[in-house]
Amino acid sequence: MHRGFEDRTYLDIVLSLYDEITEEKLQPGDLVLYKLVSSWTHGAIVVTWPHFVLHCIKTRGVCGSHGSREGFLRNRARRFFRLKRWLVLVSEGQDAR
Repeated sequence: MHRGFEDRTYLDIVLSLYDEITEEKLQPGDLVLYKLVSSWTHGAIVVTWPHFVLHCIKTRGVCGSHGSREGFLRNRARRFFRLKRWLVLVSEGQDAR
């Protein structure tokens, strides 16, 4: 995603597939989005919050990090999300209607 201007493309896709939740409700497999500059464009999969978050850094590839104290993630605004139920049902082979 481009930096330096507000781009809602990535956030809108996330909002169509995920429900926003509070930090207190986080479980392994949930998503955390970080705001970089003016856009919600850096996502990570929660393994155990806040100690290990799987995300990709251009120079390091996929890595784990502390979700709120490490490197460029420190002090960044963040939002939390969980896959909508219908996606879970579809992945289990159930009818989501």
